[in-house]
Amino acid sequence: MAVESNFEFDITLNFLYDKENIIINSNRILNIVINRDYINKNMPTIYITLSVQSDMYSTIANHMENGYFLLKILKYDKNASNNSKSKYFNIKFNYICDPDRNKILNKNELNKEDYHTITVGLYLQSIIDNNKKKIINGVFKNNNTISIIHYYTKHMKMVIENFDNNRNIPLLIIPPLNSVTHLLEFLNSVSIFYNTQYIYFMDYNYTYLISGKATEIDLKDGTYNTINISIIDDGVPEKEQGMTIDKNKKYYSFKVDRRRIDINKNKSIDNRLNVLSGVSSTGFSSTTAINANKSNDSGNKSSYIRVHNDNVSYVNQLKKTLESKSVVLTITRAGLDPSVFTPNKIYNIKDSADDTILNGKYKLIGRKEIYTYNTSYSCITILTLSKIF
Repeated sequence: MAVESNFEFDITLNFLYDKENIIINSNRILNIVINRDYINKNMPTIYITLSVQSDMYSTIANHMENGYFLLKILKYDKNASNNSKSKYFNIKFNYICDPDRNKILNKNELNKEDYHTITVGLYLQSIIDNNKKKIINGVFKNNNTISIIHYYTKHMKMVIENFDNNRNIPLLIIPPLNSVTHLLEFLNSVSIFYNTQYIYFMDYNYTYLISGKATEIDLKDGTYNTINISIIDDGVPEKEQGMTIDKNKKYYSFKVDRRRIDINKNKSIDNRLNVLSGVSSTGFSSTTAINANKSNDSGNKSSYIRVHNDNVSYVNQLKKTLESKSVVLTITRAGLDPSVFTPNKIYNIKDSADDTILNGKYKLIGRKEIYTYNTSYSCITILTLSKIF
């Protein structure tokens, strides 16, 4: 059974310090932006812009060391008859801000009629602590790559896609490293995990170590693993402003107006190079062609790179990374449930026009949520998708 759903949200924001618990009124929250850049960052960022009275402004500015923001988001389908609400998340965050020092006043100077705007950045200290290690250093004999990674990440709730290359290494000396991020960079230089670039992202519920391919990984969390997106020209009908949830066929789908899509067809890759060749210090070599919007009359333009540790598979990984940048779509849409859009799922795009270059399978490489309040909270979801060739 397919259900047309249109999501809105209840949001509560509390500021906690010492033994104080202050509720921030919804009309004082100008916007909340939650951003996940799966390629260039390792964790989400949250920015909240507030318009608060001068005493609250000064309190927030003065308590970065011992203050917290408690952010609770509930989602509900406004098309449903019961409007039952479910938790998106409920997390206590540390925060940073850069206040105007001229607006930080003492108690005798405060004027509660004055309002000031302040933007706070929220972060989860436990994510940072999980990634940071005092020291990663060791000697491993007859171990494969995934076993070494499991050894150093067993304290984390990991989602790991099966490796394309799980090489057994007779002897590996890991130099002193101070984070899981640096460990993964080192291990991938010894033997690449996937034939694409890898994604390492520490989200609030899972930490992902996955490939740049469009691969379905079922987390058994009650969500579906397929998202079908239709690009149309005539505008989205009012009754289809949200998303379709098909419980029988187990997929999500929605339509998007072409005017709400930014399309980046990067043809500069072919102008610079379309053949990669790599060679190691011991003479191993590999050559591969790049399939990225190549013109029919385009000649070969080669680039030569040096690879370390006889890891010539790195050439193919770099090829896939370049190809993934050749067609990138940014889709802006309201009425969605942003929590279901995660990088472990399959995204299929169907274009109603004749430009079939957009049709195909995509990988989610970014997700941004922008929440604003007007009698209730609505969310603009921005999805960034990279086409898989």
